[in-house]
Amino acid sequence: MSILPKLLYLFQTIPIKLGKTFFEEINKIIKKFIWLNKKPRIILLALQDVKSRGGMSLPNWELYYRAAILIWTKEWINLNNKRILSLEGHDLQEGWHAFLWEPELKKQQYFHRHLIRDSILQNWTKIKKKHYLKIPYGYLLWI
Repeated sequence: MSILPKLLYLFQTIPIKLGKTFFEEINKIIKKFIWLNKKPRIILLALQDVKSRGGMSLPNWELYYRAAILIWTKEWINLNNKRILSLEGHDLQEGWHAFLWEPELKKQQYFHRHLIRDSILQNWTKIKKKHYLKIPYGYLLWI
Protein backbone atom coordinates (compact mmCIF):
# COMPACT_ATOMS: atom_id res chain seq x y z
CA MET A 1 0.00 0.00 0.00
CA SER A 2 1.94 3.02 -1.23
CA ILE A 3 -0.49 5.60 0.11
CA LEU A 4 0.51 5.02 3.76
CA PRO A 5 4.02 6.55 3.50
CA LYS A 6 2.65 9.54 1.60
CA LEU A 7 -0.03 10.28 4.17
CA LEU A 8 2.36 9.63 7.04
CA TYR A 9 4.80 12.13 5.55
CA LEU A 10 2.02 14.73 5.33
CA PHE A 11 0.90 14.02 8.88
CA GLN A 12 4.46 14.51 10.16
CA THR A 13 5.33 17.64 8.23
CA ILE A 14 2.04 19.54 8.45
CA PRO A 15 0.56 19.14 11.94
CA ILE A 16 -2.85 20.72 11.37
CA LYS A 17 -6.24 19.76 12.77
CA LEU A 18 -7.98 17.00 10.87
CA GLY A 19 -11.54 16.19 11.82
CA LYS A 20 -13.37 12.90 11.94
CA THR A 21 -14.81 13.54 8.48
CA PHE A 22 -11.34 13.42 6.92
CA PHE A 23 -10.64 9.96 8.32
CA GLU A 24 -14.16 8.76 7.53
CA GLU A 25 -13.64 9.84 3.92
CA ILE A 26 -10.33 7.97 3.69
CA ASN A 27 -11.94 4.87 5.17
CA LYS A 28 -14.79 5.16 2.67
CA ILE A 29 -12.33 5.33 -0.23
CA ILE A 30 -10.40 2.32 1.09
CA LYS A 31 -13.61 0.32 1.50
CA LYS A 32 -14.65 1.14 -2.07
CA PHE A 33 -11.26 0.01 -3.32
CA ILE A 34 -11.22 -3.25 -1.34
CA TRP A 35 -14.80 -4.29 -2.03
CA LEU A 36 -14.95 -2.92 -5.64
CA ASN A 37 -17.95 -0.66 -4.91
CA LYS A 38 -19.96 -3.58 -3.52
CA LYS A 39 -21.46 -3.92 -0.07
CA PRO A 40 -18.70 -4.65 2.50
CA ARG A 41 -18.85 -8.13 3.96
CA ILE A 42 -16.47 -7.43 6.85
CA ILE A 43 -16.48 -4.28 8.94
CA LEU A 44 -13.48 -2.00 8.63
CA LEU A 45 -12.45 -2.32 12.29
CA ALA A 46 -12.04 -6.06 11.81
CA LEU A 47 -9.87 -5.43 8.77
CA GLN A 48 -7.77 -2.92 10.73
CA ASP A 49 -7.18 -5.40 13.55
CA VAL A 50 -3.89 -7.25 14.01
CA LYS A 51 -3.35 -10.40 11.97
CA SER A 52 -2.86 -12.50 15.09
CA ARG A 53 -6.42 -11.61 16.14
CA GLY A 54 -7.90 -12.38 12.74
CA GLY A 55 -7.60 -8.96 11.11
CA MET A 56 -5.92 -7.90 7.90
CA SER A 57 -3.68 -5.20 9.47
CA LEU A 58 -5.07 -2.36 7.39
CA PRO A 59 -3.79 0.99 8.66
CA ASN A 60 -5.87 2.94 11.13
CA TRP A 61 -5.42 6.43 9.69
CA GLU A 62 -6.45 8.33 12.79
CA LEU A 63 -4.00 6.38 14.94
CA TYR A 64 -1.17 7.17 12.52
CA TYR A 65 -2.18 10.83 12.59
CA ARG A 66 -2.17 10.97 16.39
CA ALA A 67 1.24 9.25 16.54
CA ALA A 68 2.71 11.68 14.01
CA ILE A 69 1.45 14.66 16.00
CA LEU A 70 2.92 13.16 19.18
CA ILE A 71 6.36 13.50 17.58
CA TRP A 72 5.86 17.27 17.69
CA THR A 73 4.84 17.01 21.35
CA LYS A 74 8.05 15.08 22.02
CA GLU A 75 10.01 17.99 20.53
CA TRP A 76 8.28 20.32 22.99
CA ILE A 77 9.18 18.12 25.94
CA ASN A 78 12.80 17.40 24.95
CA LEU A 79 13.65 20.96 23.87
CA ASN A 80 16.33 19.63 21.51
CA ASN A 81 15.31 21.51 18.38
CA LYS A 82 15.73 25.08 19.61
CA ARG A 83 15.17 26.51 16.14
CA ILE A 84 11.61 25.20 15.85
CA LEU A 85 10.79 26.16 19.41
CA SER A 86 12.01 29.73 18.96
CA LEU A 87 10.24 30.04 15.61
CA GLU A 88 6.88 28.80 16.83
CA GLY A 89 7.13 30.19 20.33
CA HIS A 90 8.11 33.77 19.59
CA ASP A 91 4.95 35.18 21.21
CA LEU A 92 4.70 32.90 24.25
CA GLN A 93 4.46 34.42 27.72
CA GLU A 94 5.11 31.12 29.50
CA GLY A 95 7.30 28.12 28.71
CA TRP A 96 6.21 25.30 26.40
CA HIS A 97 5.88 22.78 29.23
CA ALA A 98 3.35 24.92 31.06
CA PHE A 99 0.82 24.42 28.30
CA LEU A 100 1.12 20.65 28.24
CA TRP A 101 0.12 20.13 31.87
CA GLU A 102 -2.13 23.05 32.78
CA PRO A 103 -5.83 22.37 33.48
CA GLU A 104 -8.46 22.82 30.78
CA LEU A 105 -10.03 25.86 32.46
CA LYS A 106 -6.82 27.84 32.50
CA LYS A 107 -6.12 27.85 28.75
CA GLN A 108 -4.51 30.98 27.37
CA GLN A 109 -6.11 32.44 24.25
CA TYR A 110 -2.87 33.72 22.75
CA PHE A 111 -1.52 30.18 22.66
CA HIS A 112 -4.48 28.88 20.65
CA ARG A 113 -4.23 31.57 17.97
CA HIS A 114 -1.37 29.66 16.36
CA LEU A 115 -2.75 26.92 14.09
CA ILE A 116 0.04 24.38 14.61
CA ARG A 117 0.35 24.87 18.37
CA ASP A 118 -3.40 24.55 18.81
CA SER A 119 -3.64 21.30 16.86
CA ILE A 120 -0.68 19.78 18.72
CA LEU A 121 -2.14 20.76 22.08
CA GLN A 122 -5.61 19.44 21.22
CA ASN A 123 -4.10 16.12 20.15
CA TRP A 124 -2.13 15.97 23.40
CA THR A 125 -5.20 16.67 25.55
CA LYS A 126 -7.17 13.92 23.79
CA ILE A 127 -4.39 11.42 24.40
CA LYS A 128 -3.92 12.67 27.96
CA LYS A 129 -7.63 12.15 28.71
CA LYS A 130 -7.59 8.66 27.24
CA HIS A 131 -4.42 7.51 29.01
CA TYR A 132 -4.54 9.78 32.06
CA LEU A 133 -3.53 7.22 34.66
CA LYS A 134 -0.83 5.73 32.45
CA ILE A 135 1.16 8.96 31.96
CA PRO A 136 3.64 9.63 34.79
CA TYR A 137 3.16 13.38 34.67
CA GLY A 138 4.00 13.85 38.37
CA TYR A 139 7.67 13.68 37.49
CA LEU A 140 7.32 16.45 34.93
CA LEU A 141 5.46 18.99 37.08
CA TRP A 142 8.71 20.63 38.14
CA ILE A 143 9.49 21.63 34.54
